[in-house]
This record gives sequence, structure tokens and C-alpha cells, in this order.
Amino acid sequence: MSDLFFYLFIICGLISALANSDMESLMNIVCMLTMYIGLSIIYNSFQTATLHVLAISICLSHLIILLLSFFMNRVVFNAFAGIYSNPNMMGLAMTLLAVVLLAGTIQYFQVVKNKVPIVGLVSLFFFVFYIILLTQSRTAAITVLIAVIMSMVLLASQNASSIRKVGALVTVLFVLSVAFIFSLSKIPILNEAVQKIVGKFQRKSADLSDGRMAIWQNIIKDSTLFGHGENYHVGQLDAHNTFIALLAEYGWLAVTFFLLFVAALVWNAFSFAKKQVKYTNMLQLLPFLILITYILLSMTEIIIYTTPIMIVLFVLSGNSFTHHKLALNSSNMNKA
Repeated sequence: MSDLFFYLFIICGLISALANSDMESLMNIVCMLTMYIGLSIIYNSFQTATLHVLAISICLSHLIILLLSFFMNRVVFNAFAGIYSNPNMMGLAMTLLAVVLLAGTIQYFQVVKNKVPIVGLVSLFFFVFYIILLTQSRTAAITVLIAVIMSMVLLASQNASSIRKVGALVTVLFVLSVAFIFSLSKIPILNEAVQKIVGKFQRKSADLSDGRMAIWQNIIKDSTLFGHGENYHVGQLDAHNTFIALLAEYGWLAVTFFLLFVAALVWNAFSFAKKQVKYTNMLQLLPFLILITYILLSMTEIIIYTTPIMIVLFVLSGNSFTHHKLALNSSNMNKA
């Protein structure tokens, strides 16, 4: 079903580009179609796009980004931007890494008796979250916190029949929370990072959207069935919202099908995440966490075309966790 919605989005986008005689919009929509075919169809046809391969790829690539960022040490607007010219982009990249580490931690918590890897993953997760605080990206920090809460809820629902596991989960969460709060007050570098992002919230409290709400209202007011093309934003501030940007460029028909495409993926990933895994070892929450991350980050950033998380979205839109579903069902049937 998600494939159908995406192709309808592409068709509407092509019609919009042709109706507006906009070659840039035409190239943009062709670029998205090419990425989709390459990542969701061709890549997955080799059946190598397992969630573990995806997770390892994200970790390796983003840890390299993190390492290079320390060498460049770029600071923009008093915030850590790493290798990027905008600290928000650094926060976006680290958010994707954080949710992958979170999914890995949950997997080890569920199925691996040796808890040593959990300590390493949790430590790395908190370090990455510290980097996000340094970027002062409010959206990134809130997204990671929401991902943690959703993970705990899903993990508790999976193990609702096991009081012991739920109790262990609550205990671990409580201990980590107390340790993190204690660290914030006692470790100067952590306290400074928190004060910076809290200060940004306070400075922007009069308008948390940073003026973006007014831009969104103007775009919606000017919106049409087939949009205005790529040049709509010339001379104006960017929308800073993926869905509003698509609305401005391609119109209501295209953005509606794109939203349905994302919604279908989220439902599929949620159905997969809430299954109780008894005999298999997989990153069951990873697709859902990445999709939620994509949606939340898209509310304040334009994440289309070539951004890393968009590439991951297209990989997930193929068979990257369908194979795991089949393996899960087969394993549970054989072991029952």
C-alpha cells in the first residue's frame, strides 16, 4: 500500500512540475523517484537490507561524521555545528545515530544475557545526546526524548505478561534518570550544555516556532491543488517544514499522498514493533523509531531529496523489515 501512495505522489508531483513549467521541480521529483527505486526496490531485492545491516551502516557513517566534527570543531551561533554550516543539521545527524543506539540497547536488554554491550551502548547514547545538547537543536533533543519514552512504552507492552521484565525495565529507567539528573548538576560540561539549550528555549519562548508559524500560514493560504513550483521560495524564507515545503512546491494532491505514504510506513512499523519476540534476535523497534524521528524532525526542517534520514526512509519503505516479519512468524511457529 505504501508503494501505491508514493507512486501517486510522484505522478502528482510530475503533473505539478509540468503545469508550472518548472524544470527544477521536475528534476527534484525525478531525483526522488530514482532514489526510491534504487533504495527501496533494487537495494532490497538483494535481501541484504536487514535491520542489522542498516543499523551498522548508520552507526559507522555517523560515528565518522562525529569524529570529523571534533577535528573541525565549527561553532555557529554559539552552538556546535561540527562539519556542517548549520548546528541544526549536526543535531539532525546525531538524532538518527541516537535512535539506532537506542534500538540496539533495547535489543540487548531483551535477548542477550551478557549485559556488558548494554553499558557501552548506553554510554555512547548519552554521549551522543550530550552532543545534541551542544548543537542547541531543540527539535533534535525533544525527538530523542520522545523516542526514549515511546521505546519504554512499547517494550513494556511487549512484556506485559512478564512482571519481572517490566519491573526490571522500570528500575533501569529510574536508575538511569537519577544518574543523568545527578550528572547534570555535578559535571560542569554537562551542566553548561543543558544551560545553553534551556537558555535557547527561554530566549525563543515568545515564539517557539522562530517565526516559522507565520511562514506556514502564508504558504497554506497561498496553496493550490498543484503548487507553485521550486521558485515559490525565491525571495522568501524557507518553510523549515518538509510537508509545508512539499505543499508549496507540488500542491495539496501531492502532499496528501506523501503523508499517506509515511502514515502507511508508520502503521506497518508499529505493527511490527508491538509483536512479542520470543525466539528471534532483531532490531524490532528500529523502523518505528526512525520513522517517528523522521516525522518529528520534518516539522522544523526540510528533509527531502538527499538528506541521510530520507535515504533511510526509502530503505525502510522496501522489504528491510518485511523479511524480519516472515522470520519472526516462522520462528515463533516452529518453536511453539
